[in-house]
Amino acid sequence: MVKGAAFYKTVLLMPYAIAPAIAGVLWMFLFNPTIGVIAAALRAGGIDWNYLLDGSQAMGLVILAAAWKQISYNFLFFLAGLQAIRCP
Repeated sequence: MVKGAAFYKTVLLMPYAIAPAIAGVLWMFLFNPTIGVIAAALRAGGIDWNYLLDGSQAMGLVILAAAWKQISYNFLFFLAGLQAIRCP
């Protein structure tokens, strides 16, 4: 057994347990151009972040949020497949 495996499983399965509406509100607050924590970090890093005005940033945010939500679903099946393998 890998050390810390339960922690990694919990972190990777967390997005699957969050309802899509809640995930949408979470991403909206994190990336909000005026009050968002991640948006402020991007501005501090020199990136002019405002997905409300820039369509490519909006599309990138949609792709990032969808990938974040989907990765736990894929992890669930990969984990089940790996656990089904029996070593001789």
